[in-house]
Amino acid sequence: MNSPPHDGHDSGTGLAAALGRLAPRWIVAVGLLVFAAGFASHRMWTELPWERLALSIVLALGACLVAWPLRRLASVDRALAVACAWLFALLFFSSLPQLGAVLLLAAAALAIGTYFVPDNLPARAAVATCVGLAVLVGVAGWTLSWPIHSPLLWYPLLMAIVLLRRNQLRAVSAETIVALQHAVAAGPRWSAFAIMLLGLASTACWLPTMQVDDLAYHID
Repeated sequence: MNSPPHDGHDSGTGLAAALGRLAPRWIVAVGLLVFAAGFASHRMWTELPWERLALSIVLALGACLVAWPLRRLASVDRALAVACAWLFALLFFSSLPQLGAVLLLAAAALAIGTYFVPDNLPARAAVATCVGLAVLVGVAGWTLSWPIHSPLLWYPLLMAIVLLRRNQLRAVSAETIVALQHAVAAGPRWSAFAIMLLGLASTACWLPTMQVDDLAYHID
């Protein structure tokens, strides 16, 4: 029995799929090489704040220490355990009311953004949140001279937006959770590493802030 003619389409599809799988690794490798070349050519070790780097390493080790019982005793995924460790620290250093206000702002921004961002857009939650924040910043900027900006206005307004768009928020939240689960399952170690970097970045929200000198400079 003769086999069907081979037109090269299957081999081309297989090559494209293989390149697609290798692309993320090559991108990471090239990024690391470019970073190393720039670091060495500009002699960045002479300008690097080593005390800040040492503190970041200590904080990262502390997050791993807090995450270890969650991972071992409660069988929590590595990335989720690290995220919980940083969330505990954020609650401790910035308090629940401040964190709740930020979550309310983010939820309202996401609710606004889902009105403008199409459903089939990749990373829809992140894009929609940025779009919503831009809308809120624009509205606040145009009305900044009006004597209306107070918690008595913003809290009810943001909560009303969240309630009006609750169905859309529920849908995009479910999609985001599924996408995060797939991403963590595909690369558990890289996911934990990314969350570790995000947690280190979140230390700027701690009170008193580690970047108080930078903030004071920009305010002046």
